[in-house]
Amino acid sequence: MSILGRVIANPRTINSKCLFVLVFMGSGMESVITLPDLDNIKQHIHEKLCLRENLDPNTTPLKINKITRSGKTCGLFFEIKGPRMVRCYALWAGDEERILFYDSAGQRFAETKVHEGPDLRRIAA
Repeated sequence: MSILGRVIANPRTINSKCLFVLVFMGSGMESVITLPDLDNIKQHIHEKLCLRENLDPNTTPLKINKITRSGKTCGLFFEIKGPRMVRCYALWAGDEERILFYDSAGQRFAETKVHEGPDLRRIAA
């Protein structure tokens, strides 16, 4: 992976230090996006999964389940099912602030880093 990247957000001051959102060029799989609430996350995931398998988001329902570790919610599992046994899914690892996307063959095809996303502990409550 190259150390070359590009800034995709304006710098913000946090504790007198500047924060930049940087996307590294190379894999083409990773993106950084601000998703402030669960509805935005669901929409982003639904659109990306449907686009990958050429499915219509209006006719393809999105199912959501909690992922727990030691009785506490640590992520969310999103799944769509299409015709011909097409199944795609995404995992939102809240503590890692990233979403991993998998196609119907089980191959990871994308990753989204969630910048300034919602607190998973409050959503799960």
